[in-house]
Amino acid sequence: MQLIRTVSGMANNLNQIAHRLNAFSISALNEELNALKQLIHELMKRLKP
Repeated sequence: MQLIRTVSGMANNLNQIAHRLNAFSISALNEELNALKQLIHELMKRLKP
C-alpha cells in the first residue's frame, strides 16, 4: 500500500511540473514528462489488485 501512495505522489508531482511548464510556455520537457506519466500510470495499474 505504501508503494502505491509513493508512486501516486510521484505522478502528482509530475502533473504539477507539467502544469507549471505549460503556464510559462516551456514545452521542451513536455514529451519527456508525458512519457514519465505514462510509465507511472502503467506501474499503478500493475500494483493495484
